Amino acid sequence: MQGTNNRPSFCEWFDPHNIEHIKAYVCLQETGTWPRGFTPENIYIEFNWQPILAFKLANEWIRYKLHNPSRTGGA
Repeated sequence: MQGTNNRPSFCEWFDPHNIEHIKAYVCLQETGTWPRGFTPENIYIEFNWQPILAFKLANEWIRYKLHNPSRTGGA
């Protein structure tokens, strides 16, 4: 999904494997805002970015658990 005016999409840009992106998401959860300077200025932010990012993070967690079956327990 390409953003508007050929700007990159925030949800495509957000990388659930990038530890800095994960830390920024935790900051968002704890404070209600992204860390200062986290989002690039030229990025297009979709109106439905919240469920899309939650979906991306959940998918990666499922893949991780499926490929690491010896790791038991909760989140």
